[in-house]
Amino acid sequence: MKILQIIDSLSPGGAERMAVNLAISFQNAGIPNHLIVTRYIALDHSRIPSDIRINELGKRNFFDFLVFNKLFRLVKASCPDIIHAHSTSLFWAVFLKLLFKKSTLIWHDHYGLSDQLQSQDRKLERFFLRYVDGIIPVNEKLERWVLSETSFQPSRIKVISNFPILLRPFSNVRKLSDPIILLQLANFRRQKNHYLAIEALNVLCKEYGYNMELWLAGNTDIEPAYTIEVKNRISSLGLENKVRILGGECQVEDLLEKAAIGLLSSDSEGLPVSLLEYGLANLPVVVTDVGECDLVLGHGEYGEVVAPGNTHAFAESISKLVEDYEVALIKANKFKNKIELEHGSKKFLQIYTDFLFSLNGKNINKNK
Repeated sequence: MKILQIIDSLSPGGAERMAVNLAISFQNAGIPNHLIVTRYIALDHSRIPSDIRINELGKRNFFDFLVFNKLFRLVKASCPDIIHAHSTSLFWAVFLKLLFKKSTLIWHDHYGLSDQLQSQDRKLERFFLRYVDGIIPVNEKLERWVLSETSFQPSRIKVISNFPILLRPFSNVRKLSDPIILLQLANFRRQKNHYLAIEALNVLCKEYGYNMELWLAGNTDIEPAYTIEVKNRISSLGLENKVRILGGECQVEDLLEKAAIGLLSSDSEGLPVSLLEYGLANLPVVVTDVGECDLVLGHGEYGEVVAPGNTHAFAESISKLVEDYEVALIKANKFKNKIELEHGSKKFLQIYTDFLFSLNGKNINKNK
C-alpha cells in the first residue's frame, strides 16, 4: 500500500513536523510513501532524511493551475492507495480525490484554535468533508466539532495523538545554567501569545531577581505584523538582552539540550508537538491550560499547567521549578516515560493502520 502526504508548507510548526515524522515512520516501517509540499520548505533540511521522497512545488495561490498540474502528474505517477492531507491541504486533496477515485482520502486535522471553535466556523471545511473518507483530529475538541457540526459518520473519525521524533537521545541528568534558559518552540502566530512568556520573564528578572534568558524559536514570517509587535513589547520592557528571537531554521535538539525549562504560553492549541518534544528531551515544562496540554501532563503530575493569560501565575510556576529543580526533573523523567509509552511512532502507526483497515479493508504492508 502506498501513502501520499500533502501539506501546504514545511516550516517548524506542529503540523509540518508531524508530516515529516510520519514520513520517517512510514519509511522505517517499510511503507512506500511520498511527501508533497505544495508551497515551500522552510524547515532545516537536516531534519529531513535523505531517503524520504519529497517534492516542493512552489504554489503561489489557491488557483495556481500550473502547480496543480504538477501535483496531478506526481500523484498519477505515484498511484497512492492513501492520500493523507494535512490541515488546509484538504482543499486541493479533494480535487485529487475526484480525479483518483480509488484512493482513500484522509484529512489530518491539526487546527490550532480548537479552544475557540464556534459553530459557524470553517464553512469551507464543512463543504469539502463530503468527499473525505476518514478524519484524524489531533484532539477530542476537534472530534466533537466535527460530530456536532457535520453529518460525518463517527466510525470514520479517529483521534490519534501527535508524536515527537528527535534526532538524538537525551540524558535524564540536567543542571541549571547561568543564565537560566527558558525555551519556547512556537511559530510567531497571535494564538501563541508570546507576550505572556515575555512578561513572565520581565517579572522573574525584575521582581524575583533571577538571571534568565528567554529563547523564542519559530517561524517569524507567518504573521509579520505580530512579530513586529512582539519585538516592540520586548523593547518597551527593556529586555533586548534577555530575549533571543532565533527564527525557524535552528537545530531543535541543540536548543533542548541548553534549555532549563520548556514553555508554551498559547491562548489556544491542538496537541502541540513542541510539548511532546520537551517531554522526550526530559525538559521540565510550564504550559497554559489549552488544547490537550493539561490532559497530556496528567493534570499537573508531569509539569506545571497555568490558566491562559495569567502572567504572575506563569512566572510563579517557572520559579517553582527553578527553586526545586530536582523535583522538576523527577516530573520531567516521568513525563518522558509517558511520552515514549503513549505518544510514540509505533503506537501511532498501529492505530493508524487499524483505522485505515476499518475504512477500506486493506492492511498497510510493505509487501502489498
